[in-house]
Amino acid sequence: MSSAFACTTANWESVENGGGSVTGAPTAGDPGDGVARYSGECGLAGAGGAANFVTNNAPDGESVYRARFYVHTGTTGTTTVFQATDADDNGGAVVLGVDYDAAAGEFVFEQNGAAAGEVAGIVANKWYSIELAYEAGTSFSAEVAGNQTFTGSIPAGAAGAGTIESHSLGVIAGGAGTVRVDAFESTRSADTPIGRLCRGDVNGTEPINVFDRTAVTNEIVNGTLAAGQPDCTEDGAINVFDRTCVTNLILDGGACP
Repeated sequence: MSSAFACTTANWESVENGGGSVTGAPTAGDPGDGVARYSGECGLAGAGGAANFVTNNAPDGESVYRARFYVHTGTTGTTTVFQATDADDNGGAVVLGVDYDAAAGEFVFEQNGAAAGEVAGIVANKWYSIELAYEAGTSFSAEVAGNQTFTGSIPAGAAGAGTIESHSLGVIAGGAGTVRVDAFESTRSADTPIGRLCRGDVNGTEPINVFDRTAVTNEIVNGTLAAGQPDCTEDGAINVFDRTCVTNLILDGGACP
C-alpha cells in the first residue's frame, strides 16, 4: 500500500495486496465528488458517527512496522482514524491506534492498549501527516506535521509485544462530520522514515518551480486535477491562496518545505 488513494478502494481489498475489507460506505473520490485530497487526484472520506473505513491484511505478524498517512481534521468529538490490529480485518487486539480529539485539538496515540501520548496544537480543517514507528517489545514513536508550519512528536518510548496483521484507515469509531484521509504508505523499516510528501510540489516532480505554479493555476481555472500536492496551504481547498503559496516557495528557492 503506498502513495495517494486512487478513486477506488480496490487496492485495499485486492488479493495481490494481501486482501482486506471495506466497512460501511467510505467514499473514494475526487473534488468533484466532494472529497478533498492531499496528493494525486483522489482521497477517501467517511462520515463520523458510524464505522466507515478501509482495512488491508498485507501485514503478516509484523513486529517492525512503520506507517504514514494524512488526515484532514474536519470532525467534531473524538474520532478513531487509524488502527493496526493483531488479526485480519481489524480483528483481535489493537496494537496501534490514533484518535483525533477535536475539542482538545490533539492527536491521541495508543499502543498495545496503553496510552502512548498526545500531540496538541492541532487546528480544525487542516491537513496533517502522521508517521508511526513501532518495534514490538522495544519502542513506539510518532511524528505529526501539517497546517504549513506545525510539527509535533511522541518521543520513542517503551512498547508492548503485539504484532500487526492488519491496518485500517478512515472513521473507525466516533466523531461527527467528515473524516478525509489520503496518501497512506507502510513499510517494515526500523530505521528509514517514510517522510512527508513535498507540500506545493503540484506536478509531483520536485523541485518546486514555475511548472508547479502553472499546474495549480490550471486546477483553479480549468479544473485539471494536479498529480502532486497542490494544497500548498493544507486547508482542504485548492484556490488562489495555494497559487500564492506556491509562488512564495519558488521565490524562497523551490526546496520542499
